[in-house]
Amino acid sequence: MTRMQQRRVIYTVLLIIFISIFTWSGIKVIKNLNDSKSSKNNLIYTNKSNVNYNLEIDNNEFIKSSDLNSYEIYISSLVQNINMNMRYKYSGSEDIPIKYKYRVIATIHALYNQSTQESALNPKMWKKDYILVPYKEGEIKEKELQIEEKFKLDWKTYNQEVISFKESLSLPTTAYLEVKLEVDLKGNSEKYNLTDKQEVVAKMDLNEQVFSINAVKDHLEEKIVQSNDIKSLNREQRKLIAYIILSSLTFISSLITIKQIIDSKDSQPFHEEIEAIKKDYDEIIVETKNMISVKGLNQVTIASFDEMLDLADSIMLPIMLYEEPRKAIFYIIKNDMMYIYLKTNKKNK
Repeated sequence: MTRMQQRRVIYTVLLIIFISIFTWSGIKVIKNLNDSKSSKNNLIYTNKSNVNYNLEIDNNEFIKSSDLNSYEIYISSLVQNINMNMRYKYSGSEDIPIKYKYRVIATIHALYNQSTQESALNPKMWKKDYILVPYKEGEIKEKELQIEEKFKLDWKTYNQEVISFKESLSLPTTAYLEVKLEVDLKGNSEKYNLTDKQEVVAKMDLNEQVFSINAVKDHLEEKIVQSNDIKSLNREQRKLIAYIILSSLTFISSLITIKQIIDSKDSQPFHEEIEAIKKDYDEIIVETKNMISVKGLNQVTIASFDEMLDLADSIMLPIMLYEEPRKAIFYIIKNDMMYIYLKTNKKNK
């Protein structure tokens, strides 16, 4: 096996090693990035809420209560009560102790109706709260918490309250009723601290001939709480940085090694030619591992290898050979004279 063939084998083995390390470290980088987004170092939880309702109306010859679910707007003078059902559900990726409390509150918001076009610009001048369900508290140690409150909303009372306010003060008034299920969550464990406030809301206009109920049928949101284990997080971050550096280095090393393999392949005819010369003239050619110092020597360049052979025969001296990856230096030294024949790999000049 020639020296160039040995180099190609070494480069190929190195390339396989570099690609293997690059693949392994790349997989580790992807895994660490996915773990940082997963529940391994984080608590992932969801808040889900919905509101359902049905209306009780006065007897009339036009509309039945059973038909109202298909309507989007309701006649105020016919509505007696609204049967509300508010639900909230917490779902976590891990079991942690969570203390919770909740209540249901209805609030009348009365606004001074100075702008008939942009109701949002109207200033709020009065509000009144009604506690429908007082605070309830509890604690869970599981992954899920479900709260459901069913109650009857006395629509006529709230609507009449606004009518009385408007007539008593003789003010242009627009108003709405806001019904909220307010939920407070506080969770603590060795790894996580969770604090969250959620509201399940339904809104409806008051003191109008007709009204609609604005309530989210199904709402779902996902949240993430980062672990308190700073040492673990720092360790994972250091691992990620190390894997990224290792991937970068092995990628660069792979590119360099591929270039070396390509260069050695291009150089193969050149080195085969040098090997053939060494084999044919092994009696006169002496290989050296190092190039001698040319200081103090007068150098003469020989045009061809045949002339170099003739010169060696005439002065009865061996031809010295020093090889580099891209060139071969044949030389003869006699006294202070140095005769040189330089053969280069033209493809790699």
